[in-house]
Amino acid sequence: MNGGAGAWSALAATAVISCGASVEGGRVVSPAAPDPGDVVARYTVTECKDAAGKPSPAAPATVRVFRAGDTFALREERPTSEPLQVENVTEAADRLVFAVTVEPDDGDAVLREYRVSRRGSEPGTLAVVRRFTTTKTGTGFVVTYPQATLACALSPVPLAAAEAVPSGSGD
Repeated sequence: MNGGAGAWSALAATAVISCGASVEGGRVVSPAAPDPGDVVARYTVTECKDAAGKPSPAAPATVRVFRAGDTFALREERPTSEPLQVENVTEAADRLVFAVTVEPDDGDAVLREYRVSRRGSEPGTLAVVRRFTTTKTGTGFVVTYPQATLACALSPVPLAAAEAVPSGSGD
C-alpha cells in the first residue's frame, strides 16, 4: 500500500481519526472501551518535527502500551478524536514496533508507526508517514518508508499506581 499524493501538511498527520476511517493493523475504539490488558507503559507525544527537521505542532496525545499474556496492544488517545488501538506489533529484542494505517473517507492513507522500549521507561518515537509500503506477515504487516513526514518523541510518563502492572505479571 502506498500513501497517495496531494497537498498534505504535518498538522494533517495528527488529524481527527473517526469511525468512518479505514484502519489496517488496529481499530478505532470508543473512549469507554475496556483496556486490552495491563498497562505496561505510558507516553506523551512531544517534540514533533517535519521532514525538513523543523518543529511542527501536534495535537496533545497520550499513548499507552498494554500487555495481556504474550500479546501487546497500543492505544493513542487525543482529546479531539476517538482512541486508535494498534494491534499490529513486531517484537524485537529490546523494542516493540506498532504499525497502523489510517485512511480517512476524504483523504490519503497515513502510516502511524510507534517504536517503544520493552521496559517502557525509555523514550520512544512516533513516525507519521505519507509514502510507505506494507508487506504482509503471518500475523499482520511490516512497513518500509524513505522518510517520516512527521517525527515525534514519545516521552515516558510514570505509571499511576492504578495503572501499574500487577506484581508477578511482567517479564
